[in-house]
Amino acid sequence: MSMPSSSPKVEQIFSASDVKHGLSLFTSEEISAVERLIEDRDGKFYIKCQINDRYKIAKPEEDEEEIPEELEGANRKRKAELKKEIKALQNKINKLTKEISQRTLAGQISLVLNDEKITEAFKKYWP
Repeated sequence: MSMPSSSPKVEQIFSASDVKHGLSLFTSEEISAVERLIEDRDGKFYIKCQINDRYKIAKPEEDEEEIPEELEGANRKRKAELKKEIKALQNKINKLTKEISQRTLAGQISLVLNDEKITEAFKKYWP
């Protein structure tokens, strides 16, 4: 079975050699039908989704393999940034809780009883 003649748009989108071989499974009419769903906007190809009737970007297969690596690196960096932000916010919450507690008698008692340094000092005298 010879590969049907593809359109330039389809050839550009499916530029990887292993994907081009996969196109031989389709007839020329099927490829032409897909071609009619593709628009070229400023050098980028968009294909019309048959479900929601909207255009979505059509990327070459080889580019899709690179994207997860880029996203993975970006996700790791963002996770690290978020962990730092969470730690900073937890510290702020702890400071605010301590400040609020210092303003009430019950809070002051709670701070004294929950302070590890004071608890250790009491253990020295009252085992």
